[in-house]
Amino acid sequence: MLGVTIQLLRTAKNVTIEQLAEAIEVSPLAIEKYETNIWQPGKPTMIRLSEYFGVTLQELSEGYSLLVDDDTQDILIVRNMGENRIRAIGKL
Repeated sequence: MLGVTIQLLRTAKNVTIEQLAEAIEVSPLAIEKYETNIWQPGKPTMIRLSEYFGVTLQELSEGYSLLVDDDTQDILIVRNMGENRIRAIGKL
């Protein structure tokens, strides 16, 4: 879901709800509502979110998953790229 993706990306970037809200010019309440899937951001906000996080609109809307690296025990935020490929975009 989009809310989980926003929360994962925000956590990976180590920013607060307030910092993200200021950066994309919405209220902290809006970020809270997006992250809990109560509200859905409009297209202009989606564009600002994707630019802020450095992901495409498609990646933002399709979501990310968590994966544990067996060697390091790091928790990675990844996107399935198909054909047995993943793209790591950060870690928690």
